[in-house]
Amino acid sequence: MGFDILDLATLPALALLCGVTSVEDVRTGKIRNKWIALALLWGAAAYAALSLARLYLPGFACAAVSNTLFDGSWGRLLWMTALNSAAALVCGFLIFHLGYWSAGDAKLFFAISLLLPLKYYFNHFLPVFPSFGLFLNVITVAALYVWAEASWGIYRFVRNNPQQNFLREIVDSTALKFRNGLKLFLAAAVVFCALMVAASYFGLSSGTYLSLNILAMTALLFGGGEFGLALEGRAARLGLYAVSAVFFAAVLASPLRLQAAKMVLYMSVIFSGLFLVTSVLPGLASKYGVQKEDMPFAVFLAAGAVLTAAVKGSLLYLLVL
Repeated sequence: MGFDILDLATLPALALLCGVTSVEDVRTGKIRNKWIALALLWGAAAYAALSLARLYLPGFACAAVSNTLFDGSWGRLLWMTALNSAAALVCGFLIFHLGYWSAGDAKLFFAISLLLPLKYYFNHFLPVFPSFGLFLNVITVAALYVWAEASWGIYRFVRNNPQQNFLREIVDSTALKFRNGLKLFLAAAVVFCALMVAASYFGLSSGTYLSLNILAMTALLFGGGEFGLALEGRAARLGLYAVSAVFFAAVLASPLRLQAAKMVLYMSVIFSGLFLVTSVLPGLASKYGVQKEDMPFAVFLAAGAVLTAAVKGSLLYLLVL
């Protein structure tokens, strides 16, 4: 995939947007709406100008069409770009509603999704939402930042308080976190196993099956807090246990039992690792008061955009293949 007219029209604005908002977010903790508005206007103007140019020069943007994931007409490229941007807006504000980032971060995610051409999502998970790969790259960068900051903060705290046995406290706190997360692990095992059965029954492709698993894992990690609250009641917990027991009994009695056991073990290890990075370590850092509350998500979004362009899609997609 070579450089084309769409890159020339959008990437300079994308670079400027990421640079300005990253600096502003680090300095003030805010992303001003004017940068988002300017980026959206630039993106709309770029696509409109190229569309008008094609009326008089039909071959003007041929490279932009041939380079994209959705090879075909210019109209299809515009339509898929609009769908992807709209999905990014919905996803961004859903994450904002869950309290993981600010409204400014949600709008910045929307603007970046509009400005980053679709050809940079060569490896992606969801057909109408390639920017989900960008989102996964962003949360991967954010998780690594949280893990590194939490680990360093806990290390310094333990080093500065040698009189106490913090190692034992850390082990106990981690074990408690995992015990409290057992309901989430059980639900995750049911979901992953159900997806495996569905993939086998409906003959889903490996790409579709992988996409559904990644989507389910993301939903469980981000919605785990609300899910845990919903299971606080005894009746809800017993309902989960009963449904899980019946479901796993049916799977164990089927020819898929060995495949299901391997898949649940594999996905549970991955899920546990993600849970450790995104929940256990930040929880310990918060307990000791050694972690910042605000995170520069504009920087993470910029890094995610660079990663997406570099690997032509989601970094996680490449890691799990």
